[in-house]
Amino acid sequence: LLAVSIVTVLYMLVRLMIKDKNKAGKNRLNENGSVVLTLILLVLASLEGIPGAYRFSTGADASVTLQVKATPQQVWNALETATSPDYPIPDLLRAIPKPIAVILDEGTSLNAKRVVQFVGREGSGLLELQVVERTTNKVIYKVTNDSSPIAGWVSHRSLTYGVEKTAFGVNLTVSLKFDRNLSPAWFFNPFIRYAGVSAVTVLAKDVRERSIGA
Repeated sequence: LLAVSIVTVLYMLVRLMIKDKNKAGKNRLNENGSVVLTLILLVLASLEGIPGAYRFSTGADASVTLQVKATPQQVWNALETATSPDYPIPDLLRAIPKPIAVILDEGTSLNAKRVVQFVGREGSGLLELQVVERTTNKVIYKVTNDSSPIAGWVSHRSLTYGVEKTAFGVNLTVSLKFDRNLSPAWFFNPFIRYAGVSAVTVLAKDVRERSIGA
């Protein structure tokens, strides 16, 4: 399939080059050559995920830092309880499964578990996490199992909360590491990264609001 696609596009390129050389000369030849070269790159990039073809790197991460006018202890108190915040979702992301409930929540201590229920057009399932690192300014949840519909879109690896004291309060950083499961990369990478940034922003805003209200 890869060879057939390359040969087909190259054939189009040669045909256009010969045709335009006779009609409009060198400038027209270069213009069409650039267009078809772009088509070649697009065809090659679109082959990702097809059996026997190549695959781009699927690893990705998303992170956001918000300033919180609260003490570190207030932020940690808010982090002890997970929620499923109901923030407005951009139309572009409505197709992606979303969390609707926290089934189990053991806080932020080492080995503590959290289980979040996701629902989407594909059905419902659970995302399971466990604390693998806890310091005075950071907690890392590692994904231990994912039977939720979001697993068809991305494979979550870890979720990290960072709490850094500043002169104005706290810098709260939420970071998510995941692998993209959809291809091709040129189309889904920007979409999945946008979804990732939106997700950590929602989590950070929720913690900030609950910290200030504590």
